Amino acid sequence: MAVNTHQSLSGFVASEPVISPDGDTQRLDMTVGQARHARTPDGGVVRAEPDLCHLVLKGVPAIRAAGQFRVGDQFIAEGRMAEEKVWNADTGQSELRPVFHASRIGPDTASTTYELLFQRRIHPKHAPLRGTAGPSQPTGATPTPPSQPPALSL
Repeated sequence: MAVNTHQSLSGFVASEPVISPDGDTQRLDMTVGQARHARTPDGGVVRAEPDLCHLVLKGVPAIRAAGQFRVGDQFIAEGRMAEEKVWNADTGQSELRPVFHASRIGPDTASTTYELLFQRRIHPKHAPLRGTAGPSQPTGATPTPPSQPPALSL
């Protein structure tokens, strides 16, 4: 039995994602990075310059990912690493650079903290009727205060 395997890349988004047409599909291009750390002579750990590469994603996932990711977001992607000839406007020559061709991409939930906000929804069947003020009390009655829990004696 053959096991389908792919390379994976986890890191952070280093440049704003850009969508461009690529034939009949859309293409997402962005620069991504992986954080690096180095040891100091005294045994401490310091942050080193991150490794950067280019990420390309095509098709419907590219459109979804363009709206999902911003600079600094953590992600994990599946695909393959390759080298691509790119025209460098500064030097006026084409050069090879590493490119990760992703087939799938998503947020890295292991390194991202989320804060979810929920709003309680009441089914219309159980909602109070319009125009009612809630539970009615007899006219002139004063509400009774909640009872105090009994004191504990040791």
